[in-house]
Amino acid sequence: MADRPPTRANLVSTSAAARSLGVHQSTLSRWASTGVVHPEARTVGGHMRWDLQKLRDELEAAGAVLPTSQD
Repeated sequence: MADRPPTRANLVSTSAAARSLGVHQSTLSRWASTGVVHPEARTVGGHMRWDLQKLRDELEAAGAVLPTSQD
């Protein structure tokens, strides 16, 4: 499958991305402000939007250890 740029429909909010990772949204926001991760887009109002796979890839490259899912 070819690498396609994410569409707006594939992007999630900071709170949804943080929930998916098992971290608090302030943690994800802090990682973004310090340059550990980079949001895929920002809304007109400045809210970050995330591509979950790219976010996980960035965190893995940074050596982050995330909580395990308890589903």
